[in-house]
Amino acid sequence: MSATISYKISTPKPHTHYFHVELLIKNREESILDLSMAVWTPGSYMIREYAKNVEQLEALDDIGKSLEIIKISKSKWQINTSSKSVVVRYRLYAFEETVRTCFLNEEHASIIPAALYIFPEKFDGPIQIEITPQHSWKKISTSLQVVGGDMWHLIAPNKDILIDSPIEIGNHHVQKFEASDVEHELAIYGEGNYDIEKIIVDIKKIVEAEVKVFNHHPCKTDKDANNKYVFILQNTANGRGGLEHLFSTSLIFKRLGYTPESSYQEFISLVSHEYFHLWNVKRLRPAALGP
Repeated sequence: MSATISYKISTPKPHTHYFHVELLIKNREESILDLSMAVWTPGSYMIREYAKNVEQLEALDDIGKSLEIIKISKSKWQINTSSKSVVVRYRLYAFEETVRTCFLNEEHASIIPAALYIFPEKFDGPIQIEITPQHSWKKISTSLQVVGGDMWHLIAPNKDILIDSPIEIGNHHVQKFEASDVEHELAIYGEGNYDIEKIIVDIKKIVEAEVKVFNHHPCKTDKDANNKYVFILQNTANGRGGLEHLFSTSLIFKRLGYTPESSYQEFISLVSHEYFHLWNVKRLRPAALGP
């Protein structure tokens, strides 16, 4: 039987800005377990210090005995054990509001996967994610597939897809629409002076124009695609940024920046830019940028 891994993510006290993460590894065969955290995120190709936000890292074997964790570099850990099952638990501090970092407060949770997950280096099979949100949060937006109709239970076919699939959790506004025969979802956190109907009309134009350039849509043709693309938009006081992913994008824009028209054009240009990365950079790219 091959090894399996799964994550449980919870936000019991979101006002403290800590995600609680549990990694369960089953059916192991190696005597040494090497764990890593990413040092760069897809779409932002610079060295990042994500591991600095990890606290209270601990590991248990299959009978609940505590295991020694040896930190061998700033983002790598090693556990000497022949236990078939290992549970790894940690807290992750998340209070930096950008498209390349995780953020958590009383209102919502934004997961940039490279900044959240510690993972076993030698594993690259399907990965299940179970999320327990703050009790008043009712919505989740991500390009990951849902398991068994439970929106809080997700699956990634491999580590690369896991790291390349951001997640928005809370009570954000969700608008779904179709463009170029692909289901699109626009998830908007935060109030703003935006006109949702105008944004949808313009995004449809962008999608159709860019699909014509390449004559295909990756969300329909890629082997791991599920005919869906997700825009995750966070409205903040003065932010602006975007990060491309395989089947989604994370965007931040100033909440009162949708008017006048010149400022709105800045926003819609950001959307167009990130969507174009579906092809350029995500599929047409230097080999060093992935998987």
